[in-house]
Amino acid sequence: METLTLTKLTRLVTSLAVVIPKEILTQMQVLRGDYFSLTVRDRGVIVLRALSDADIRALKTEVIQYD
Repeated sequence: METLTLTKLTRLVTSLAVVIPKEILTQMQVLRGDYFSLTVRDRGVIVLRALSDADIRALKTEVIQYD
């Protein structure tokens, strides 16, 4: 079941930020400092995905290969 949560952009120093409610982060089983990927799909749909340690290692390997 999907839960609709409304939020808005807020200023964070010289950037803009989106506040993600704690309830959503709890459901995702993530903590402060965890890494995420953001994907923008058609019609402005944003997919937020928590990255596992294996995901992060794979991404770092790819970055090293392209440097």
